[in-house]
Amino acid sequence: MLRELTGNELGEMLIYAMLEEMLGARKLMSRVEIGSNPLSNGTECESVHLLSNIDSTGNISYEMVFGASNIIGDLRDAIDNAFQEIERTEKHGNKDIKMVEKTALSGFYRQNEIEFVKQHIIPEPGKTGNYEIAYGVFLGYTLGLNPAGLSNAEYKEKVNRRLELDIKQHASYIANKIISKGLDGHSFYFYILPFDDAETDKKEIMELIMKGEVTL
Repeated sequence: MLRELTGNELGEMLIYAMLEEMLGARKLMSRVEIGSNPLSNGTECESVHLLSNIDSTGNISYEMVFGASNIIGDLRDAIDNAFQEIERTEKHGNKDIKMVEKTALSGFYRQNEIEFVKQHIIPEPGKTGNYEIAYGVFLGYTLGLNPAGLSNAEYKEKVNRRLELDIKQHASYIANKIISKGLDGHSFYFYILPFDDAETDKKEIMELIMKGEVTL
């Protein structure tokens, strides 16, 4: 029996796509793979990716990026809900990491990739993997603009201005969340998308996706 769509699946799909396509972080586990993994044991992370970073001296470091998302009417509520998910992931952290370490090889088939995973993700006995933990966060919210009487160009400009203002107004709130929750030792990658009506739009978009009328 198929579960009823809530629309939250859209956030799961978008954070997965943005971490892969925009951040360039290789997928280790998708939400579907996590949900069907017997080692997941109730984890709420939405996807897990591996990001490589090169500093100014040419040194390479790696981050295991856990995905979180929330789409709801108010941006502050979306932030609060996403951080609740991140906190639960933090509490579940060691189990999630073990799950990834034990299953990471399943998505890699080339010998050089397999050796890479063995070297950086799967630790030797008594040691930890060669990576830091990071979070990728997708936030969707209702913009609250009326397009009536505006041309497409005018509406787009108004949306961009409002989005920029909303991000600036919530930047310190996000920063305070990170610090107050003791998460300032992690890197964060945020993606924020406005909707005309977040609650309605996320359900309608997911219905279209399930019908094959929209692809991401």
